[in-house]
Amino acid sequence: MSEAGATGLELSGALAEIAQETLRHDFRKIDPQKARIILMEGAPRVLGPFPEDLSAKAEKLVTRLGVEVLKGVMVTNIDARGVTFKRGELSEVLAAKTVLWAGVSPPHPLAGNWPSARNRNRIAAAGSR
Repeated sequence: MSEAGATGLELSGALAEIAQETLRHDFRKIDPQKARIILMEGAPRVLGPFPEDLSAKAEKLVTRLGVEVLKGVMVTNIDARGVTFKRGELSEVLAAKTVLWAGVSPPHPLAGNWPSARNRNRIAAAGSR
């Protein structure tokens, strides 16, 4: 899981609960202990735009659910091998069969020609200003 904003935290926590609770009771051939949920964030803390105390509490909650939080890492590639990321100057590969991206993606370059307001790589929908 990449990006520890509100969506990434919520999704990683939900997946951890599913892996530890739902799968354990409903599937005899799935070992939830083998499931690893790793949340990666480029910033020094999760929920960057929120107050620091809320950020710390959110990280503690998902960690308690079994989510591994990696901060200060930048994802550079996602392919069939898994996730390549940089931690400082070092590049590492994390083997993964499933990768979920919860980060902000910039709009398509053609979107710049649309007659709508733009704000921090977001395009306002009609009537949402």
